[in-house]
Amino acid sequence: MDWWEQLDESAMLELIIYGIRETMDYYYKYLPCMPAVEEASLKDPDNRKRAVKAVLLSWSVPAEETGNIAQTYDDVFFIKRRIISLLNSFWEAGLKKQWRGMRENLSGWIRQHKSLLTKAYCTNREAIFEITGLYPDTSELEKINRAEFLTFIPAANMERLLSFTQFDQHVYLMFAPQAEAEEKKEKLADHNAAFEGLGDVTRLQILDLLAENKEMFAQQIVQQLNLKQSTVSRHLNQLHQSNLVMIHQVGNTKYFSVNREEINKVAASLSLFLKM
Repeated sequence: MDWWEQLDESAMLELIIYGIRETMDYYYKYLPCMPAVEEASLKDPDNRKRAVKAVLLSWSVPAEETGNIAQTYDDVFFIKRRIISLLNSFWEAGLKKQWRGMRENLSGWIRQHKSLLTKAYCTNREAIFEITGLYPDTSELEKINRAEFLTFIPAANMERLLSFTQFDQHVYLMFAPQAEAEEKKEKLADHNAAFEGLGDVTRLQILDLLAENKEMFAQQIVQQLNLKQSTVSRHLNQLHQSNLVMIHQVGNTKYFSVNREEINKVAASLSLFLKM
């Protein structure tokens, strides 16, 4: 809100003109040509009223009502107060609570990616992909590549959407930091050894056999699976190093059992992976 509060009359006027131009797209495509609107400067109050009326007509506002509404655009500070009031309503209705929940995550992402944000890039497109992991639409590329300045604004609830606004040669991009996806990848990396342990048919057979029994010693597994002693020993060692089996020693005999806690963690990581 502080940003809005500090806007002077000139800045507010520029924003109003920008808003009119953005909504004139419908007018240009579907409404009868109005030369005075298209050719004249929107800084002129009369021309601005004509432009606002054209926009209102494109929104199916009755023609007799457009004059009174357009008149309000003469009072720049009235528009400013109404915008601030609207934004405050949104803020109090739920955005404040959401922001408090997301603020630390967004700040953490900025700290972790400071090097990316200060790095020099060959093109704006390259910078956008490196920082956000997203590509802008082809139709927007020319505009973005011509911009002299890029400001990246991490925001919540954008999913895979990349939204941008341009003022002169400055482009502001809103995007959702992919910290969650990176966190999921890190969690998967924590279980690399377990995944390697699971990546063999014989080891899976041993795990299946151990799961059916409370615990077994190596010779029992050799007999059940009809494998060589050396083969079973090698795979049991791999499973133990992967933390997928536990060893309980009684005298000179080692008993092996499934480490269910670790397998549950691996399963949970795989579940996260499927949601990425």
